[in-house]
Amino acid sequence: MKRHCGARKAKALIELANHSVGSQSATHYYKLHLEQLLAEYDLACEQLEVVEKVIVPIKIIPIIC
Repeated sequence: MKRHCGARKAKALIELANHSVGSQSATHYYKLHLEQLLAEYDLACEQLEVVEKVIVPIKIIPIIC
């Protein structure tokens, strides 16, 4: 029983993988997804700034018991 395919078979598989449709289009979609994640991060940062601007004045108000 063989446990490996050999160098020739491995080279053939690598060559097929390099020309695979999925491997070529995947890079584009990963970049698109990364851009979307960065946009979400920027939006979250902007929302945090708005919330912090509202919270800071609230901290200044003294609490009377």
